[in-house]
Amino acid sequence: MFKKIIIVFVALYSSYSMAKKLEIVPNCSLDSDGRIMTALTSSFDEEGLKKYIDLLLGSGPTDKVTYKIQMLSSEEISVSERHRLMNRLAKRDNIKKSEMKTSGLETMYDQPLYRQYYKVSSSKGLNLIAEFYSAFEACAVDLENIYIISDKIDGHTPNFADR
Repeated sequence: MFKKIIIVFVALYSSYSMAKKLEIVPNCSLDSDGRIMTALTSSFDEEGLKKYIDLLLGSGPTDKVTYKIQMLSSEEISVSERHRLMNRLAKRDNIKKSEMKTSGLETMYDQPLYRQYYKVSSSKGLNLIAEFYSAFEACAVDLENIYIISDKIDGHTPNFADR
């Protein structure tokens, strides 16, 4: 009996010590610091797309709009993808390669980052999917693409028995 208890204990302990550390992925769905909504509205503003801002936030104090943010997927990106994002931001902000270290860009992008897709729906009918990059302790640090979902098409699947 004692041998069985020791064997079970050794098996449990060794499986616990060999288990991979649980990785907690950031979830920015609550948008508690407003980074997602700020990034979306500033992107729309920069592109001259005021109609999307109105559909997302409303057109004034009497025009109340509610919205919902839902994370669809999240995956850690590679080091080369992090460098691509860093270089994209440096090019946009006119930061030279020699200035990357002093500007803090290298430090910002020298940590695990996650590509995350969020669906944002407003009560005015705007639905979009936004491609953000998040760090472990910082949500939505970089926005790359916004996909506006404009139409809904009913899908059709052939009869399962026909296959």
